[in-house]
Amino acid sequence: MLRDGFDALGQNFTVFEDLIRTAERSYAVKNFDAAAAFGQMAADYAGRNHPGLFVSPRLEKLLVQIGENAVLVTSSARRRRSTVRSARHVLHVLTQAYSVGGHTRFIWRWIERDSGRIHSVALTRQRGARVPEQLKRAVLARGGRIYEIDRQSGGLVSRARTLYRLANEVDLIVLHTHAYDVVPVIALACAQHRPPVIVLNHADHLFWLGVSTGDVFAHIRDSGLRLACQRRSIERERSLILPIPLKPADSALSRRFARELLGLEEDQVALLSIAMPYKYKGTSSVGFLEAILPVVRACDKTVLLLVGPNATDFEPCADAELNGRIRFFGRQEDTVKFYRAADIYLDSHPFSSLTSLLEAGSLGVPLVSYNSHPKSSAVLCADDPGLTDSLLGSREIDQYREIVTKLVNDAELREKIGKRTQEEVLKVHGTEWPRSLNALYECAFSMRRQDVLNDNQDEALQGEIDLELERFQAESGLACIKEEVMIYHFRLLPLADRMRVWEQMKRSYRTYLRDIVFPESLSTRLKRAWFAARLQ
Repeated sequence: MLRDGFDALGQNFTVFEDLIRTAERSYAVKNFDAAAAFGQMAADYAGRNHPGLFVSPRLEKLLVQIGENAVLVTSSARRRRSTVRSARHVLHVLTQAYSVGGHTRFIWRWIERDSGRIHSVALTRQRGARVPEQLKRAVLARGGRIYEIDRQSGGLVSRARTLYRLANEVDLIVLHTHAYDVVPVIALACAQHRPPVIVLNHADHLFWLGVSTGDVFAHIRDSGLRLACQRRSIERERSLILPIPLKPADSALSRRFARELLGLEEDQVALLSIAMPYKYKGTSSVGFLEAILPVVRACDKTVLLLVGPNATDFEPCADAELNGRIRFFGRQEDTVKFYRAADIYLDSHPFSSLTSLLEAGSLGVPLVSYNSHPKSSAVLCADDPGLTDSLLGSREIDQYREIVTKLVNDAELREKIGKRTQEEVLKVHGTEWPRSLNALYECAFSMRRQDVLNDNQDEALQGEIDLELERFQAESGLACIKEEVMIYHFRLLPLADRMRVWEQMKRSYRTYLRDIVFPESLSTRLKRAWFAARLQ
């Protein structure tokens, strides 16, 4: 099994290097848009297929060179040196904003809780999808604007030029972008011509771009900070913890009414878990349902509520035998009623879902986590500055089941632990959060920019964390072949390169790519026009 993991890491690194070489060849002939697109493919491939590294100096150096030669030299205006030492206008840069999940929610809660400043948002690849109303309202309330910069004509370099111009109009930039997004790395290549940049390490367990761009790095937990210092060459003094901001749930929804909405009986004990489906997948260790089903079978009054996955996301289980006491709700935009109705919250496994865990804890629900990963792979598990004393859990399956069973059978214990959890979570993620944010802002303006990537050599490792991450990606279905990644970014290439890649894929991958003539920017504008027409 380990040999397979070593081989897979080596193969992933080989494909990653091949994509970088393709990008470098395009750069050598000054085909900057193609170089950027192939660079983005390389980064996306590394994020989905762990190559044994969490940062690529070689790729980031290439993207910086693209920025220096395709953005700075063509810009009609250079940023003036500013004496401003505070953030009056903050620009948040996202790849895409979502209506579900914790990623976009983090941003609009940040904006909502940071009064007294203007907050704007730039979206580098929204692809015509609707921008969540909560994000729109938060930005509007702070006097800012939302820029969908992928709606303009041109490729990735054109988007980088637009982001560069927007950067000249603000005091501080925060990157919340996807792990593969090359646009901010290209746009913000030169520290002398941009405001301070904070990189939010929201995908702390994955390879990502942006180490060469950030002045300060905001980590949401200790395990992510440690990995960033060890494997991304980020200096400790540039690393601060910024907990996930939480907003109290709507108090108008009572627990009793929430349980009625879900059809729960008064004496039933509701076990709840909320996460994206892939976070429950994996076959090398005890799966989520395998871990908890013995408890559900043994305790007649338990009901398991699963939000995010559907029944088809799991191996067939004895649902009929349990008389409907396992209920799948699939994707849900409004999850408040589930948290209000829950008696015990179970963290997703084998991959933790931190935002869901915290939201349950903020409402006084006791939290239980099962962790089967090695200690060196802490970044794949549940840890948080607001759960140091209240998170229950075990690395042993029998002890995990014992903890859940004890909570099921003792309502007073649930209430006691739930109250303690709520107090700790709301203190760190609520009342003390503005202090953490202000410390982050101050650090961003006081840090002198340094080159954290001292060379352009990539060193792939095959440690425990690398093997564990590669295995999880393979088993959860996140891993994919190179051609699938290329197709996802295919329309970002210039037309001549699209035609060439299409011819290659017809022979090797045997796929048919539709509408190869049309660039992504055109399809994005058409999609937005379609949405606008529907709303009229």
